[in-house]
Amino acid sequence: MRLNRHSSPDRFQKFHSLLLLIVLSIPLLISACSTNVEENGESGTPVIPPALLPHEQLADYGLFRGDLKDLNPIEGLLPYNLNTELFTDYAEKQRFVYVPSEVTIELTGNNLMEFPQGSILVKNFYYSDDQQNPASDRTLIETRLLIHYDDGWRPNTYVWNSEQTGAVLTQSGEVKPVSWADSEGSPRNVNYKIPTVNECGACHRKSAGVEPLGPNVRNLNKLYPYPDEPVNQLEQWRASGFLGEDVNLDNAVKLPVWDDADTWTVNQRARAYLDVNCSNCHNEMGTARNTGLYLTYEEQDDNRIGICKEPNTAGAWGAGLIYDIVPGNADESILAHRMNSADPVVQMPRLGRTLIHDEAVQLITEWIESMEMNPCGEQLLMGE
Repeated sequence: MRLNRHSSPDRFQKFHSLLLLIVLSIPLLISACSTNVEENGESGTPVIPPALLPHEQLADYGLFRGDLKDLNPIEGLLPYNLNTELFTDYAEKQRFVYVPSEVTIELTGNNLMEFPQGSILVKNFYYSDDQQNPASDRTLIETRLLIHYDDGWRPNTYVWNSEQTGAVLTQSGEVKPVSWADSEGSPRNVNYKIPTVNECGACHRKSAGVEPLGPNVRNLNKLYPYPDEPVNQLEQWRASGFLGEDVNLDNAVKLPVWDDADTWTVNQRARAYLDVNCSNCHNEMGTARNTGLYLTYEEQDDNRIGICKEPNTAGAWGAGLIYDIVPGNADESILAHRMNSADPVVQMPRLGRTLIHDEAVQLITEWIESMEMNPCGEQLLMGE
């Protein structure tokens, strides 16, 4: 409504009254929102804002009770972890999932899960001061939320303050210096990079839009130390109503644990690691599909996995190497070369890390070296 000095007094009075009503209502709206967060938190129902208007504060979702930094979940928020997880500069992660009541997750092909509208995936990134001591203090860096709206999934990231009292929404990312003692007791440090909203979308992008990456049947098929006793996560999700009671889990497959050499073979562990850390892009529908390098765990074609495969595109990142994987020779394999680099132009994966994952490079090197020599490897060796 546009008013000027020629407007009638009655019209001006109506506008003034409306403006006054709006101003006086603001405290009531704020109070109502705070009450809603508290009540929903107690009843196990998070406060989900409109898709394009995410909460500015993590606390406003009502996902956790008590001190926010303790990450004590509300009743409807279930903790979970994965057999093999994405590497993020040695950050540790605490995950939770919420599924609205009266609806369930549908299982689709390839052991994937179709989460219903209103589902929330919560991933908290932190560093323990001393990774050798489970009781040591920790520093929360970021919390990522993935919320399923009626038009698809929306990612949002919240950055924790130095006092560890709250986390604020960021769309443009941030860099935070972090220091800690690793599992061997050695001092480590990193300029931890919190992704922008576009970078989140780049990794989670599928043909149909943004999708979750970690939670699927084979990666969730493991015991979790719930307060009463360890229970298989899939069974617990079914008991909690997240999965339908008629879902048959008897023959559920399990993804190998990449660093469990006592249970799994080198090949199984290497393929699991590549699946989780690389196949999000390197699959037939991913952003790297034009490379012809497909690193899903199910892939059985040697050439598509990279064995004796020449890259579809050339670049300085290849260091003059010819094949993605040269059986028996990790030093001549582009895959190992790019994993063993922290140069942003060379490294793979491109996003999500700034440090080299030394233990994973060792695994992939062992995997390639364990392969039987074939003509592409012999040809290169003969040329040396």
